[in-house]
Amino acid sequence: MIALPCANLLPRPGLLLTVGLLLAAGSVPSFGQGMRPDPLGLVASAQPAETFRGLLPAKADLTPLVPPPRLQRPSRTCVSWAVTYAAGSEALRRAEPGQPLVPLSPSFTYALAGGSPNCQRGTSIVQTLDVLRTIGTLPLEAFVFDAMACSREPTARELASAARWRIKSWSKVDARDLGAVKGQLARGRPVIFRMDVGPKFTAHRGDAVIGSRETGPGLEGHAMVLVGYDDARGAFRLQNSHGREWGDGGYAWMAYPVWQSVVHGGFGFVID
Repeated sequence: MIALPCANLLPRPGLLLTVGLLLAAGSVPSFGQGMRPDPLGLVASAQPAETFRGLLPAKADLTPLVPPPRLQRPSRTCVSWAVTYAAGSEALRRAEPGQPLVPLSPSFTYALAGGSPNCQRGTSIVQTLDVLRTIGTLPLEAFVFDAMACSREPTARELASAARWRIKSWSKVDARDLGAVKGQLARGRPVIFRMDVGPKFTAHRGDAVIGSRETGPGLEGHAMVLVGYDDARGAFRLQNSHGREWGDGGYAWMAYPVWQSVVHGGFGFVID
Protein backbone atom coordinates (compact mmCIF):
# COMPACT_ATOMS: atom_id res chain seq x y z
CA MET A 1 0.00 0.00 0.00
CA ILE A 2 1.04 3.59 -0.55
CA ALA A 3 0.21 6.74 1.34
CA LEU A 4 -2.37 8.99 -0.22
CA PRO A 5 -1.52 12.58 -1.02
CA CYS A 6 -3.63 15.22 0.62
CA ALA A 7 -6.34 16.44 -1.71
CA ASN A 8 -9.15 18.98 -1.35
CA LEU A 9 -7.03 21.56 0.46
CA LEU A 10 -9.79 24.15 0.51
CA PRO A 11 -10.29 26.88 3.12
CA ARG A 12 -13.49 26.94 5.14
CA PRO A 13 -15.86 29.66 3.83
CA GLY A 14 -15.66 32.89 5.77
CA LEU A 15 -12.12 32.42 7.06
CA LEU A 16 -10.02 35.55 6.74
CA LEU A 17 -7.11 34.33 4.66
CA THR A 18 -3.87 36.23 4.96
CA VAL A 19 -1.49 34.24 2.79
CA GLY A 20 -1.42 32.40 -0.51
CA LEU A 21 -1.30 28.68 -1.15
CA LEU A 22 1.50 27.17 -3.18
CA LEU A 23 0.53 26.64 -6.79
CA ALA A 24 2.23 24.54 -9.38
CA ALA A 25 3.58 26.73 -12.15
CA GLY A 26 1.23 26.99 -15.08
CA SER A 27 -1.34 24.66 -13.53
CA VAL A 28 -5.07 25.22 -13.86
CA PRO A 29 -6.75 25.44 -10.43
CA SER A 30 -8.50 22.19 -9.59
CA PHE A 31 -11.05 22.49 -6.84
CA GLY A 32 -11.16 18.71 -6.43
CA GLN A 33 -7.52 18.77 -5.40
CA GLY A 34 -7.70 22.06 -3.52
CA MET A 35 -5.50 24.01 -5.95
CA ARG A 36 -7.41 27.19 -5.23
CA PRO A 37 -5.47 30.45 -5.35
CA ASP A 38 -6.09 33.11 -2.75
CA PRO A 39 -7.15 36.60 -3.86
CA LEU A 40 -4.08 38.55 -4.93
CA GLY A 41 -4.95 41.39 -2.59
CA LEU A 42 -4.83 39.13 0.47
CA VAL A 43 -1.55 37.60 -0.68
CA ALA A 44 -0.05 41.05 -1.16
CA SER A 45 -1.10 42.14 2.34
CA ALA A 46 0.26 39.05 4.12
CA GLN A 47 3.09 39.56 6.60
CA PRO A 48 6.45 38.61 5.03
CA ALA A 49 8.86 36.51 7.06
CA GLU A 50 11.87 38.14 8.66
CA THR A 51 14.88 37.94 6.36
CA PHE A 52 18.11 36.17 7.21
CA ARG A 53 20.87 38.61 8.10
CA GLY A 54 24.39 37.80 7.03
CA LEU A 55 26.03 35.48 4.54
CA LEU A 56 24.03 32.36 3.83
CA PRO A 57 25.82 29.14 4.80
CA ALA A 58 26.41 26.54 2.10
CA LYS A 59 23.94 24.20 3.78
CA ALA A 60 21.46 23.92 6.62
CA ASP A 61 19.99 20.84 8.28
CA LEU A 62 16.98 21.01 10.61
CA THR A 63 16.23 17.28 10.65
CA PRO A 64 17.46 16.84 14.26
CA LEU A 65 15.09 19.62 15.36
CA VAL A 66 11.79 18.23 14.01
CA PRO A 67 9.97 15.03 14.93
CA PRO A 68 10.82 12.05 12.69
CA PRO A 69 8.70 11.26 9.62
CA ARG A 70 5.45 9.42 10.29
CA LEU A 71 2.79 7.79 8.12
CA GLN A 72 -0.53 9.51 7.35
CA ARG A 73 -1.89 6.54 5.38
CA PRO A 74 -4.65 6.18 4.40
CA SER A 75 -5.89 9.56 5.64
CA ARG A 76 -5.76 12.91 3.84
CA THR A 77 -4.23 14.76 6.75
CA CYS A 78 -0.96 15.91 5.19
CA VAL A 79 -1.53 19.59 6.03
CA SER A 80 -1.77 18.94 9.76
CA TRP A 81 1.28 16.68 9.60
CA ALA A 82 3.31 19.41 7.90
CA VAL A 83 1.98 22.39 9.86
CA THR A 84 1.33 20.98 13.32
CA TYR A 85 3.46 17.87 13.74
CA ALA A 86 6.59 19.00 11.90
CA ALA A 87 6.77 22.81 11.85
CA GLY A 88 4.63 23.41 14.94
CA SER A 89 6.57 21.01 17.13
CA GLU A 90 9.84 22.62 16.08
CA ALA A 91 8.50 26.12 16.74
CA LEU A 92 7.37 25.25 20.27
CA ARG A 93 10.75 23.67 21.00
CA ARG A 94 12.44 26.82 19.73
CA ALA A 95 10.25 28.98 21.96
CA GLU A 96 11.37 27.03 25.03
CA PRO A 97 15.16 26.58 24.76
CA GLY A 98 16.49 23.65 26.70
CA GLN A 99 13.17 21.81 26.74
CA PRO A 100 12.81 18.44 24.99
CA LEU A 101 11.02 18.24 21.65
CA VAL A 102 7.33 17.42 22.13
CA PRO A 103 5.61 16.06 18.98
CA LEU A 104 2.30 17.84 18.54
CA SER A 105 -0.94 16.19 17.46
CA PRO A 106 -2.00 16.58 13.81
CA SER A 107 -5.39 15.08 14.72
CA PHE A 108 -6.23 18.00 17.00
CA THR A 109 -5.80 20.72 14.38
CA TYR A 110 -7.26 18.53 11.62
CA ALA A 111 -10.50 18.25 13.58
CA LEU A 112 -10.72 22.02 14.04
CA ALA A 113 -9.64 23.00 10.52
CA GLY A 114 -12.58 21.43 8.72
CA GLY A 115 -11.49 17.80 8.48
CA SER A 116 -14.00 14.97 8.11
CA PRO A 117 -14.75 12.12 10.56
CA ASN A 118 -13.39 9.58 8.06
CA CYS A 119 -10.12 11.53 7.58
CA GLN A 120 -10.72 11.95 3.85
CA ARG A 121 -11.45 15.68 3.57
CA GLY A 122 -8.39 17.83 3.01
CA THR A 123 -7.75 21.03 4.94
CA SER A 124 -5.98 24.28 4.12
CA ILE A 125 -2.54 25.33 5.25
CA VAL A 126 -3.62 28.82 6.28
CA GLN A 127 -6.65 27.59 8.22
CA THR A 128 -4.53 25.07 10.10
CA LEU A 129 -1.94 27.73 10.89
CA ASP A 130 -4.73 29.94 12.19
CA VAL A 131 -6.03 27.14 14.44
CA LEU A 132 -2.53 26.61 15.78
CA ARG A 133 -2.14 30.34 16.45
CA THR A 134 -5.53 31.09 18.01
CA ILE A 135 -6.39 27.81 19.76
CA GLY A 136 -3.25 25.69 19.84
CA THR A 137 -3.03 21.92 19.96
CA LEU A 138 -2.09 19.08 22.30
CA PRO A 139 0.88 16.72 22.39
CA LEU A 140 0.48 13.71 20.13
CA GLU A 141 0.43 11.35 23.09
CA ALA A 142 -2.53 13.26 24.56
CA PHE A 143 -4.53 13.42 21.31
CA VAL A 144 -3.52 10.28 19.44
CA PHE A 145 -3.61 10.09 15.65
CA ASP A 146 -5.81 7.41 14.05
CA ALA A 147 -5.64 7.37 10.26
CA MET A 148 -8.96 5.57 10.04
CA ALA A 149 -11.02 7.67 12.43
CA CYS A 150 -10.93 11.47 12.79
CA SER A 151 -14.27 11.85 14.53
CA ARG A 152 -12.84 12.78 17.93
CA GLU A 153 -13.51 16.41 18.77
CA PRO A 154 -11.64 18.26 21.52
CA THR A 155 -13.52 18.71 24.77
CA ALA A 156 -13.84 22.09 26.46
CA ARG A 157 -11.10 21.06 28.87
CA GLU A 158 -8.81 19.99 26.02
CA LEU A 159 -9.44 23.24 24.18
CA ALA A 160 -8.41 25.16 27.27
CA SER A 161 -5.29 23.02 27.67
CA ALA A 162 -4.39 23.56 23.99
CA ALA A 163 -3.56 27.19 24.71
CA ARG A 164 -0.34 25.94 26.29
CA TRP A 165 0.76 24.82 22.82
CA ARG A 166 -0.19 27.85 20.72
CA ILE A 167 2.28 29.35 18.28
CA LYS A 168 3.07 33.05 18.41
CA SER A 169 2.64 33.90 14.73
CA TRP A 170 3.33 32.79 11.18
CA SER A 171 4.28 34.51 7.96
CA LYS A 172 4.89 33.98 4.26
CA VAL A 173 8.05 33.62 2.20
CA ASP A 174 8.34 34.04 -1.56
CA ALA A 175 9.01 30.52 -2.83
CA ARG A 176 10.43 31.87 -6.10
CA ASP A 177 13.34 33.45 -4.25
CA LEU A 178 15.87 30.71 -3.47
CA GLY A 179 17.81 33.02 -1.18
CA ALA A 180 14.68 33.85 0.82
CA VAL A 181 13.77 30.19 1.24
CA LYS A 182 17.32 29.25 2.21
CA GLY A 183 17.36 32.19 4.61
CA GLN A 184 14.39 30.81 6.54
CA LEU A 185 16.05 27.42 6.83
CA ALA A 186 19.27 29.12 7.93
CA ARG A 187 17.20 30.94 10.58
CA GLY A 188 16.06 27.53 11.83
CA ARG A 189 12.54 27.77 10.42
CA PRO A 190 11.13 24.79 8.48
CA VAL A 191 9.28 26.00 5.38
CA ILE A 192 5.76 24.65 4.93
CA PHE A 193 4.83 24.27 1.28
CA ARG A 194 2.47 22.62 -1.12
CA MET A 195 2.94 21.06 -4.53
CA ASP A 196 1.28 18.64 -6.91
CA VAL A 197 2.46 15.06 -6.56
CA GLY A 198 1.69 11.95 -8.56
CA PRO A 199 2.58 8.25 -8.87
CA LYS A 200 6.26 8.95 -9.58
CA PHE A 201 6.68 11.05 -6.47
CA THR A 202 4.75 8.59 -4.32
CA ALA A 203 7.01 5.75 -5.52
CA HIS A 204 10.23 7.68 -4.87
CA ARG A 205 12.86 5.67 -3.00
CA GLY A 206 16.48 6.31 -2.09
CA ASP A 207 18.52 9.49 -1.68
CA ALA A 208 18.78 10.50 -5.34
CA VAL A 209 17.88 14.14 -6.00
CA ILE A 210 14.45 14.64 -7.56
CA GLY A 211 15.61 16.29 -10.75
CA SER A 212 12.46 16.75 -12.82
CA ARG A 213 8.94 18.02 -12.36
CA GLU A 214 6.23 15.39 -12.53
CA THR A 215 3.49 15.93 -15.08
CA GLY A 216 0.56 13.96 -16.41
CA PRO A 217 -2.62 12.54 -14.89
CA GLY A 218 -3.10 11.59 -11.28
CA LEU A 219 -1.55 14.69 -9.68
CA GLU A 220 -2.93 15.84 -6.31
CA GLY A 221 -2.15 18.65 -3.91
CA HIS A 222 0.14 17.63 -1.04
CA ALA A 223 1.63 19.58 1.87
CA MET A 224 5.13 18.99 3.27
CA VAL A 225 7.98 20.87 4.94
CA LEU A 226 11.48 21.80 3.85
CA VAL A 227 13.99 20.93 6.56
CA GLY A 228 17.26 21.85 4.92
CA TYR A 229 19.30 22.60 1.83
CA ASP A 230 22.74 21.79 0.43
CA ASP A 231 24.37 23.93 -2.25
CA ALA A 232 26.79 21.11 -3.09
CA ARG A 233 23.78 19.00 -4.11
CA GLY A 234 21.90 22.01 -5.46
CA ALA A 235 18.80 20.82 -3.64
CA PHE A 236 16.38 21.34 -0.78
CA ARG A 237 15.73 18.62 1.79
CA LEU A 238 12.05 17.88 2.44
CA GLN A 239 10.21 15.79 5.01
CA ASN A 240 7.17 13.85 3.84
CA SER A 241 4.36 12.10 5.74
CA HIS A 242 4.44 8.91 3.69
CA GLY A 243 6.32 6.90 6.31
CA ARG A 244 9.95 5.92 6.75
CA GLU A 245 9.89 3.58 3.75
CA TRP A 246 9.33 6.50 1.37
CA GLY A 247 12.33 8.29 -0.12
CA ASP A 248 15.37 8.24 2.13
CA GLY A 249 13.87 7.30 5.50
CA GLY A 250 10.93 9.63 4.92
CA TYR A 251 13.01 12.47 3.43
CA ALA A 252 14.00 13.47 -0.10
CA TRP A 253 16.17 15.96 -1.98
CA MET A 254 14.59 18.24 -4.58
CA ALA A 255 16.74 20.18 -7.04
CA TYR A 256 16.50 23.96 -6.82
CA PRO A 257 15.26 24.36 -10.43
CA VAL A 258 12.54 21.75 -9.83
CA TRP A 259 11.45 23.55 -6.68
CA GLN A 260 11.19 26.81 -8.57
CA SER A 261 9.20 25.23 -11.39
CA VAL A 262 6.80 23.51 -9.01
CA VAL A 263 6.11 26.43 -6.70
CA HIS A 264 6.73 29.30 -9.08
CA GLY A 265 4.44 32.18 -8.20
CA GLY A 266 3.56 30.72 -4.80
CA PHE A 267 4.43 31.14 -1.16
CA GLY A 268 5.83 29.02 1.59
CA PHE A 269 4.99 29.57 5.24
CA VAL A 270 7.08 29.72 8.39
CA ILE A 271 6.13 29.70 12.06
CA ASP A 272 7.83 32.44 14.04
